[in-house]
Amino acid sequence: MYGIEMETSLFNNNKIKIWSDEAGVLKRIESLLNINKIVLIPEEVFISTLSSSNKMMILNLLSRGPLKASEIARSLKINRSLVYKYLRELEEKGFIEKINDLYRVVSNVYIGYRLYERNNEIIIKMSSDKIAYIDEIYGIFFITIGKDLIPLCGECIIYESCNKILDDIVRRYKIKIDKDILPAYKISKIISENIRKNIRRYLSRGYIILKR
Repeated sequence: MYGIEMETSLFNNNKIKIWSDEAGVLKRIESLLNINKIVLIPEEVFISTLSSSNKMMILNLLSRGPLKASEIARSLKINRSLVYKYLRELEEKGFIEKINDLYRVVSNVYIGYRLYERNNEIIIKMSSDKIAYIDEIYGIFFITIGKDLIPLCGECIIYESCNKILDDIVRRYKIKIDKDILPAYKISKIISENIRKNIRRYLSRGYIILKR
């Protein structure tokens, strides 16, 4: 086991320090297989929300725990009226919720979806490449939107360790994934496959929240 301290620049050069080790990374990634709540977001809303650097910074802050709007504004040095605007939009779209004066994330997994109509039936198709995962320990918001993965994942200094752990999980759970894809893509595939296998359980227990 070893530890790595890394400083990465995300969202308009805001620095995030992370201390990680193989056991810690393994624990967090395996938690993906024990999701207890999933929020489905329309694909167009998913992409537009996660393309906003200010909303991303807010989600990244809230991944570490509930905060007041004033605390978010002070931390990000953003005008409070703008923060309230972003918070209202994130709440309306299903990413966060407000309890008393505190804002918090609704879930640690968000998936983009599309609706199709076929033979008088409505079909919900969940995306396998538009998944956001909030890690409450490391405070990282993993996003899987095409090319946006490259700077966040391909250049990460724990890339090799993360990739090795993911390959072990893939083998253990017998998930079919191309070994040469980025770890972030592997994470999204692990989540997608897990949800596909357990969709009936999620639906029967009311774990899926559908936003529109």
